Amino acid sequence: MPQNVHQPLVPHSIVITQCTRVSDYNDVRAFLLGGNAMLGLQQDLTTKDPDLVLGWDHFTSHFLPKLTQQDLVVFVLSRQDVDTKVAAEVSGMCSSICAQKGAILVGAGALPEVDSSMFKCCIRILLPRQVLSSYWSSDLEEEEEAVNCEMAMKWALNAVSTGAHIMKGKVLCNRMVDLQLSNDKLFHRGVKMVEDFGRLSKQEALKCVLSSIYREDNVEASLLVDRVEKHIANAAHKTKVVPLALLISTGRFSIREASTALEQDPVIRSVLARHALH
Repeated sequence: MPQNVHQPLVPHSIVITQCTRVSDYNDVRAFLLGGNAMLGLQQDLTTKDPDLVLGWDHFTSHFLPKLTQQDLVVFVLSRQDVDTKVAAEVSGMCSSICAQKGAILVGAGALPEVDSSMFKCCIRILLPRQVLSSYWSSDLEEEEEAVNCEMAMKWALNAVSTGAHIMKGKVLCNRMVDLQLSNDKLFHRGVKMVEDFGRLSKQEALKCVLSSIYREDNVEASLLVDRVEKHIANAAHKTKVVPLALLISTGRFSIREASTALEQDPVIRSVLARHALH
């Protein structure tokens, strides 16, 4: 789920799906009732990248038929956006979704009126309008209320995406370990994580990361002095680079054994616990 998908406007309704497939991009997705137009975008972003589809229609046609009980769909609604038509659409969609369903309701002074019995979990975020209004400009009261609701919604969405990443096994000891080493900063962050968790020297941690990137147990000495840009380019399309490196750093796994362990259980903290390493 893009962190800024809802920032320009408080959207009418967002559907978030946490899919069980391996693809990181599809772990958490967001869809808007109104699509790109709700973000104030004049250009159709799908002409540049078909993955940039944000419309509700795309969700119902491409994702809805594939959902299972292992998936979670969260409806995010704000008070000023819920009219009769939207409420009817949400109700109709809920009846056809076989996945787990939840809702986040955001409002200032009052909350959206929806049937909470449709959802397994319903989180209500009611902002104290009377208190907040004392900080608002009288001529911008409506806009400032929308901004406050939007910020509350952003924090709620951050919690959803963080929780999804924890469940997918991307977090260890409150640190996001399953990250893509796509630039210099993230590459060095990955090495530092292996250094910290494995209690290794920086050179030893680098060897583990390179072993994971190049899928080799014995890293050639020349790789250790190669430019970081080369390693980043090779890591670009590799998955589980840091989790693999963390398992290798324990001295209990070859690259093949570490890969097999994460294929059987993608949650690295579970793998470490099972081998009494965490």
